[in-house]
Amino acid sequence: LRCVALRCVAWQVRVTQAGLFTWTAVHAAGLACFAAALLLCLPAFLARGWKLVLLVCLSCCAGYLYTGGPAPLAYLGLGDVTVVLFFGIAATSGIKLIHDGGGLFEADTVIAGLQVGLLAAVLLAVNNLRDIDTDRKANKRTLAVRFGATFARAEISTLLLMALSLQVYWFFTGRPLVAACPLPVAPMALALSHRVWSAPRGRENNKHLAEAARVHLAFGLLLSVGLVLQR
Repeated sequence: LRCVALRCVAWQVRVTQAGLFTWTAVHAAGLACFAAALLLCLPAFLARGWKLVLLVCLSCCAGYLYTGGPAPLAYLGLGDVTVVLFFGIAATSGIKLIHDGGGLFEADTVIAGLQVGLLAAVLLAVNNLRDIDTDRKANKRTLAVRFGATFARAEISTLLLMALSLQVYWFFTGRPLVAACPLPVAPMALALSHRVWSAPRGRENNKHLAEAARVHLAFGLLLSVGLVLQR
């Protein structure tokens, strides 16, 4: 199993296409993960009520429909939007509701979630840029497949710019520390954008994928620090 995992990480192997696992085994494992997640959420459901139940159930549906069902979202070019909505806004709003209560979609939570979601979508966009050829063969109509590599690179730069530009919200709502703390991420984002445009498409994008993950992690940590300091 360790060898299989290392091979998948190193060579970006799709386990079902490579014959490492059957699609039924992968499907069953996915359903088991959803069931475990719902079970672990029971205490939070009891504490926060129907709004959290609805949000988590919608998130599970989105997770399943991302690559499952008769019309998988990822195969229709809707993966990017799904990531922004559920990896970003839904996840951030749900966590805030669990810990603090209150409303589900408050302005601060939506903006923070949107920033996190946009940066999460950068990882997907880099991945899709790298996989244009294999996705086209698999009839996976991502935005990169539909509109080409130049569009995919522009999407990555735009997502980075949008996430960082939303820092003005924190400044104009009287929280300069929240606005300032994530600023060290800006040079990282700029460097990533430059390398995506200047490097050839392919295995080099694996390095960009790691860079995008570091940008996402650093931004989330620094934004959190700012929010704690500004309380």
